Amino acid sequence: IYHPLDTFDALTQFGLWWVRLYARQVVAKSELRWEALAASMEFEQVRRLVPDTEKGCRFIQGREFQAGISAESPVIEVALAMSAASEDGLGAVGEVLLTAGREVEDTYLWAAIKFLAYRLPDTDTDAIAWTRILRNRVAIGSATHAVAVAQSSSDTKRKAEEAQTRLF
Repeated sequence: IYHPLDTFDALTQFGLWWVRLYARQVVAKSELRWEALAASMEFEQVRRLVPDTEKGCRFIQGREFQAGISAESPVIEVALAMSAASEDGLGAVGEVLLTAGREVEDTYLWAAIKFLAYRLPDTDTDAIAWTRILRNRVAIGSATHAVAVAQSSSDTKRKAEEAQTRLF
C-alpha cells in the first residue's frame, strides 16, 4: 500500500523525503539546512533524524535513535524504534507498537517501514531489521496482543494488591 507523502506527519514526510534523496549518504550540513527550509521545518526538529557525522550529516540509525516513544510520536520515529527493538525479538517490537498507541494494522506505519526498507541499501542494518519486521508482520501482531494481555494482567494484579494493602 502506498500513501501520498503529504498524508504523513511533517517529520515523517521530511524523513522519507531525505531517505529518498540521500539514503545513508553523508551530506553537507548546509544541504540539511536547505532541505529543512524547503520543508518549512525548524532546523532543530529535523536534527533528530539527520544528526552530525564527522564530515557532514546523515540519516540516523535505528540503534542511535534516543527519543522516547509515545502516542504523539511521528510515524518515522516509531519505525526507527521498531528497528532498534527488533534485535530483542517480536515482543520488543510489539511493546514499541503499544507504547506508541499504534494499531497492528496501521497502514501508514507499514507503508513507511516498507519504503524505508526498500530505499536503504540491502546491507544497511535498519533495512535488514525493517525487512525482518515486514516478513514477521503477522507474528508481530500476535506478539503485540500477547504483550497487551500481559500488561493488562499485570495492571490488574497490581491494582488488586494496592486495594488489598489499603484494606489493612
